[in-house]
Amino acid sequence: MRELESEADKNPISLIAREVAIMKKLDHPNLVHLYEVLDVPLSDSIFMVLEFCPGGILLDLPLPTSTLDPIPMDLSVARTYFGQVLMGLEYLHENDVVHRDIKPENILLTVDKKTAKMCDFGVSEMFARKGDDRVKKGMGSPAFMSPESVEGGQEMGAKMADGEFMRVTLYCMFTGHLPFTHDNPLELFEAIKTEEFVLFPPIPSHWPEHQTSLIQGMLDRNVEARLTVDGIRNHPWMSEADLPSKEDNLSEDRMVREPTPEEIKKAVRSVSSAL
Repeated sequence: MRELESEADKNPISLIAREVAIMKKLDHPNLVHLYEVLDVPLSDSIFMVLEFCPGGILLDLPLPTSTLDPIPMDLSVARTYFGQVLMGLEYLHENDVVHRDIKPENILLTVDKKTAKMCDFGVSEMFARKGDDRVKKGMGSPAFMSPESVEGGQEMGAKMADGEFMRVTLYCMFTGHLPFTHDNPLELFEAIKTEEFVLFPPIPSHWPEHQTSLIQGMLDRNVEARLTVDGIRNHPWMSEADLPSKEDNLSEDRMVREPTPEEIKKAVRSVSSAL
């Protein structure tokens, strides 16, 4: 333990080297790829070289104080993008990685706007023990957090929390705005904890049955009854999304192997070595 602490004191980058090595190995068409992480000597900063996605963010949500009318996304487009992000999330979870901050501005589009990719893994987490995703602290943007994440003080499944971020993101795609628009953070947290999501704001009566049941299944306050990634994938509303099979999406050649000591050593490079 002392040796590890000594190494961390000499080189703090060593604390994140394994995680960086794993992130560089992640390979999925619906994740923004991390090519390189560069350390700048005599600086507190590191630089990340990421895949360029010039198509912009998925959805530009109006501020709570905005007087502009929200613009919902076309349903067929929403289904395609949401399905793509879902496949990226399925892949992450299979590799025991959780994003913890899924929201429209953390989803980028390719130049032709045909492909959506998750980005910004700043608060993501990797789990050393297969299948154990328990965390005690909620992370991410408050307006997208689950009731149990807001409550805090109790263990929760981080993968289920990712599903919570997905549900609010889908709601935003359907409506063009956030479900809760409180300016005060304390009021926002109280609304998330206590107000019935299916009633506030109300689900429009003109929504088709499958669209409504998907949102209701994702918004269920009962964690045990709430739709999982598998449940969302198999929901009737997703049947037209043309999703790849689970076997194809999680094909063996895409799965991340534990990085070797050499890969960990080279995970973060100095700027001079990259030139």
